[in-house]
Amino acid sequence: MPAEQTAEVAHPYVERRPGVHGRRPVIRGSRFPVSPILLEERRGMTMDDILREFP
Repeated sequence: MPAEQTAEVAHPYVERRPGVHGRRPVIRGSRFPVSPILLEERRGMTMDDILREFP
């Protein structure tokens, strides 16, 4: 898949909105980007740790 194409995945807690973080995925109803959560999960943090880190 070329770099300029991305797959859209529907998720009840994630959205993309015009004017919010360049339409990058954010937590629904907020301006908090999804990327820091995914990064910490890949680094080995548990979901409980992530929830404590990003309340």
